[in-house]
Formats: sequence, structure tokens, C-alpha cells
Amino acid sequence: PQVIIIYGNPAQIARLIQAAVYGTGEPVVSSASGGFACGAEITQTILTDQCQFIVVGGGDRMIAQTQDHEVSFAVPISKVEALVEGLEATHKAGMRYPTPSFLTFKPEFPPSFSELMDYLRQDG
Repeated sequence: PQVIIIYGNPAQIARLIQAAVYGTGEPVVSSASGGFACGAEITQTILTDQCQFIVVGGGDRMIAQTQDHEVSFAVPISKVEALVEGLEATHKAGMRYPTPSFLTFKPEFPPSFSELMDYLRQDG
């Protein structure tokens, strides 16, 4: 094949974008025309020999059954090895899917709760 198209949710595709950018330092091109997504997925990828991030159109949704929560990422076959290396390197650097959203989250009570606890601790 000349192009591999990967469908996924935005967080999954973000990992592929991170991997592609890792190797080149260049941003991944995004395309959204509301239709004819295959033009970007296949033709544009072949013509530019660059990875593409695509917001899929109606044809993908009606014919290919692409779901509302999915987008696509097209990679030319010449870039697959670099993409895999980028995934490995960015994984070692701490980038993950699923995104560790709550890894650094520190929940805190509202000030009124602290005031109530202080009040309840008072002798009396």
C-alpha cells in the first residue's frame, strides 16, 4: 500500500500526531472540507508524502460507517517506520493513551468546607 489510514478518537490520533512531529519537528497538516475526505486521506498524502490529520466527511460516515467520535490519520508508507519510532520515543517520554488526566490532579475542598471543619473541631 502507499498509504495507511488509521481511524480513532481524537486522543488516539493525537498520539499519532505527537509521534509524527517527534521525528520531523514539523506540524501535521489538518484538512476539513466537510466532504471528500478521501481526497486528503489518500491523494494529498501520496502527493505530499506527509502525514495528514483529517476530520472525516459525510461519505466516510455514510459509506464506511465512520462514527461521530472518530477522525482519521493518514500516513504514507515511507513514514511508517519513523511513526513507530516516534510512538516508542514519545511513550518513553511519558505521553500516553489513555491520557493520564488525573495524574497531577489534587482535589481540594471549597474554603467553606475548611471553615466548617475548623468550627466543628473547636471545643465547645
